[in-house]
Amino acid sequence: MELLAGLFGLVFGSFLNVCIYRLPVGKSIVWPPSHCPICGKKLKWHDLIPVLSFVLLRGQCRFCKSRISIMYPVVEILSAAGAYLSFKVFGLTLEAVLLYLFYMVLLYIGAVDVRTKEISTISIILLGILKIGFVAVQTLSEGKHMSISGMVFVLSGGILNSAFVALIWLLSKGKAMGFGDVLLLIAGGFGFDWKEMVVCNLLSFAVGALWSVVYLIKHGCGKSSFKSEIPFAPFICFALFITTIWGKWLADLYINLVWRG
Repeated sequence: MELLAGLFGLVFGSFLNVCIYRLPVGKSIVWPPSHCPICGKKLKWHDLIPVLSFVLLRGQCRFCKSRISIMYPVVEILSAAGAYLSFKVFGLTLEAVLLYLFYMVLLYIGAVDVRTKEISTISIILLGILKIGFVAVQTLSEGKHMSISGMVFVLSGGILNSAFVALIWLLSKGKAMGFGDVLLLIAGGFGFDWKEMVVCNLLSFAVGALWSVVYLIKHGCGKSSFKSEIPFAPFICFALFITTIWGKWLADLYINLVWRG
């Protein structure tokens, strides 16, 4: 089942690429058909096989030999991985479907931020709706009845984290993170308790810091455009997805290792 989900994920990833490249610039995702952005030639069906076509074409357009962005196969592979994990963890359930849709929006937001350094409000709203739906279905499937006190507890992590990241944004005047990153954490963090939000923040900052070190080693530390070169949203998206699946386990592991020695 998980492997089949992964194969479907490759196909959905190919469609997501169309959305990533067209929606931010106001183009239709239906017309015109897939084509080379350089020479304009319409692509054949065998040029659109996820990942495989990129490998067989050696990352070049069949017609004009211009380079194809590595983002295309990367998005397809990540989409397949997200589908595999979603259905591996939750099986053939509505939870798995909602989690995968949530993941796909995260993948869209992260990829668009890499390309344009922007996060659209609509994608943030859609992300929040999907996360609320996932939390609601998960709560009901576990046979839990959400009392007022329980709802306050569930929301507490998101509320506290919203205040925390908003404070960082205000104090740094948007230099530490953009306002879109703040909204992303709020929308994607719905349903986390305070421990899961700590895990999410630590994970996003840790992965971001690691990537920054790699970037500095490769490009040097003299660039004034360092912040603009490394968007933070992809790291937040990664942390939100991992925390949604394994947040409680990671929180317990962190507490046992750090707080209890």
